[in-house]
Amino acid sequence: MQKGDLIYAPSSAYLYKIEGGVPIDWKKLEEPMSIIVCGKADKFYKVFYQGTTWHILKKEVTLLQRGSDDYQASRSFRKHQ
Repeated sequence: MQKGDLIYAPSSAYLYKIEGGVPIDWKKLEEPMSIIVCGKADKFYKVFYQGTTWHILKKEVTLLQRGSDDYQASRSFRKHQ
């Protein structure tokens, strides 16, 4: 998966805030949802959730829709920050 892709995250998935390679915060999703990918980091995808960037394990998500234009996805992402 790449920046701009839309992924499905199940309600059992955890989101992590990571600094310096160490988790400093986490959240368990209460319901399944679609999330946009904004990058990669080792075994995680960086995703945009509730106004900030979080990490989610690659093995916990499924691709819903491939971003058709990385430039367009990046522009839309910056607009909402």
